[in-house]
Amino acid sequence: MAETTQVSGMTLGARPELHSIKEDGTEGNNWVTFYGATANWQTATKHSTEPGAWKVAITSASVNSGYKNLFKVAEVAFEADKEVTVTAWVKKDHATSVACKLIAYANSSVGITEQSDTKASDTDWEQLTIAFTPTEAGVTEIHLESWYVAGNSNTYIGTITVTQAA
Repeated sequence: MAETTQVSGMTLGARPELHSIKEDGTEGNNWVTFYGATANWQTATKHSTEPGAWKVAITSASVNSGYKNLFKVAEVAFEADKEVTVTAWVKKDHATSVACKLIAYANSSVGITEQSDTKASDTDWEQLTIAFTPTEAGVTEIHLESWYVAGNSNTYIGTITVTQAA
């Protein structure tokens, strides 16, 4: 018998996340719940031959350009002074209801300035790319930012590819 857990009290500004792996005991049924959004690994909407994609469902107008959903998709380790390139296939269900971008935030401890690539206003799969050259060896996070523009809808992110110059 599956257990049900009610979660409440997620407050705008606190950026809480609730992770559920193997939801209901089902292999591959993985979820992240945010304020005004959910993310789950699914295989119905994916790019080409990829095994699946994370679907980020924007479910509240509160997740807007002033308060974007931050879905961490990678923690990238790197050497100093060599360019790092991150690519990912991204899609939206509606061209203008939501927006999204692949982003590495500024990280002064390793000499990275903010880098981002925004998904076009269409529903096609698009390969987004960001690149940065850290001045120190270290680790930084890569996010898919998604937000409400004119209606609830979904964004998707497939496989992440990370390379560092030799």
